[in-house]
Amino acid sequence: MDSEEEEDEGEGPRRRERRYPEWKPKRDLKEIITLIVGLKFSNPTEFKETLKVFAVQNSFNYIYKHNEKTRNSANHHDNKWATVRWAANRSIDSFRDQRNLKPTALREMIWRNYHVEFKMLSCLCAKRMALEILDGIDGEQYKHTKEYANALLQWNLGSSVFIHRDGVFFQMMYVSLAACKEAVARDANDDIYPMAYAICEAETRDTWTWFLKILLDDIGYDREHMWSFMSDRQKGLVNAFEDLMPGAEHRYCVKHLHVNLKRKGFKGKEFKDALWGAARAPNEIQFKYYLEVIKGIDQIVCNYLEKINPKMWSRHAFFTTSCSNILLNNIAESFNTWLLEARDQPILSCMETIRRQLMNRFDKKRVGAATSTNVICPKIVKKLDRNKKEADAYICHWSNGLQYEVDHSHEPRRVVNLEARTCGCGSKWYFADTYRLSYTPNINPMLGPNDWPIDRDVDPIEPPVPKTQRGRPKKIRRRGDNETVLDESTRVI
Repeated sequence: MDSEEEEDEGEGPRRRERRYPEWKPKRDLKEIITLIVGLKFSNPTEFKETLKVFAVQNSFNYIYKHNEKTRNSANHHDNKWATVRWAANRSIDSFRDQRNLKPTALREMIWRNYHVEFKMLSCLCAKRMALEILDGIDGEQYKHTKEYANALLQWNLGSSVFIHRDGVFFQMMYVSLAACKEAVARDANDDIYPMAYAICEAETRDTWTWFLKILLDDIGYDREHMWSFMSDRQKGLVNAFEDLMPGAEHRYCVKHLHVNLKRKGFKGKEFKDALWGAARAPNEIQFKYYLEVIKGIDQIVCNYLEKINPKMWSRHAFFTTSCSNILLNNIAESFNTWLLEARDQPILSCMETIRRQLMNRFDKKRVGAATSTNVICPKIVKKLDRNKKEADAYICHWSNGLQYEVDHSHEPRRVVNLEARTCGCGSKWYFADTYRLSYTPNINPMLGPNDWPIDRDVDPIEPPVPKTQRGRPKKIRRRGDNETVLDESTRVI
């Protein structure tokens, strides 16, 4: 029988202690707080923060009456607790799920749940404060970069992590995960395959030289002639290639070349078609033919193109050992789009976002490759089907063995040697088995910062000295004249 009194041996009756419910903190913006008599809190601070949220939810204010060691009292009053810090604390979970949540959406969410109207500037400040709570202050993360590097090496054996600093100030950080070293920048399905990534102050000759030296150590100097690099002709990068890899194939992006020429005044569809015709020329004869066409359009631009080595921008002069004949570096542009979320984050949060994106990408590709039943990769099958339709316009004349003359009504005659594979078809690079092997290695998961190996360095790394430029900070890269703006639904595949 339930009774408020109990008998103890050798003692008189005593009153049983009542059990009160304990408060469980809620940080979700949509959670409705309910306070009842007898609710127990861990400490006065937790009670005050909860009472503040409860007051905002119910549109009233309060004034503390008096405080005791185990009890706080307050009187009802008008509402004034909807501050920026309050909004930041209540929106942490929302920003954890969606970092790009706009201030307008935050404003609507607060109004919908609390019927409190915030100014846009207050919502912007609340967003900035919530992200700082999630990520920590930017400068503090630099002090833990060594611990993060040790954690990467511990949970992903065989990875490469290097940090370069000037005295105690951070300058650059290089990361190449062990799983990413198994292939090149394009996989067997012609998809992007990041090998390494780095953070630096600016793209200069020194930073590119530092990055490429470490990258060459990872991929091997002895196979220098087997690698093909493509860039947009940045001065620092071009000089770094000349110093470190004079024997490697270095191509220029034809799209960037065309944009630069357009800015110099060389425009028009006729010039564009001739330029791309020279870039796609399968042999030197056609290459010279298109140069003559360009010469007829403008002698100055023809002289400019003749000064550039054809090995850097025309397909006929590419290395025969190369497995790729691409003329564009849109793979790098896709990677930049893929990194938009990480670029605005503090350094360690940025690195972790990239690592997690790579881990999720490897898992997605691994599952897709395992379920594929085709012998050849899906994208390559589509290319072959497209080539089959275009092949109807070709007429083949057998010569001897596996050599053929191929005629086309709108193109010059070509000679195809199937035994030597001079057409580039039939390479094992595009088989599904090669695709599966690319994503066989795992990017292992990591524990959080509290479990990273402790670094005992007496000189912790400090953030780089800021170099503030005039005007408003630019977050969006300036696009070329012929580039289209990608919408938010664009994804790297």
